[in-house]
Amino acid sequence: MTKLRKAPDSINNWFDELVDGIGHRESSFSNIDRLVVAHDGAKRRFLICELKHEGEALPGGQAWMLRDLARLPSVTVIQVVRLNGLVGLRRFDVLRNEDEMEILALDEFRRRYARWWNR
Repeated sequence: MTKLRKAPDSINNWFDELVDGIGHRESSFSNIDRLVVAHDGAKRRFLICELKHEGEALPGGQAWMLRDLARLPSVTVIQVVRLNGLVGLRRFDVLRNEDEMEILALDEFRRRYARWWNR
């Protein structure tokens, strides 16, 4: 993980030092601070939503981790981007291009969210 220079006492830096040298080159951890997890206990499914502001980048390692999570059974992973009056939606189970994003009206996003619950 990249050291947070602006916040040297951050919990991320502490954890990075705690686990330094453990794992392998393709392993990493991510402190996903704007992650929303919905769990449908009746059907044992998860909907993981990574929230971003307009123009905020999704780091490569985080995208890699979210794609791998989307491959798990009963797990749906999306990125939700707050746009000016709209919602950007990126689905990691069908992602072909890192820049691929649907732009939805708020009502359409709500319909799709409800459809996930009612599936």
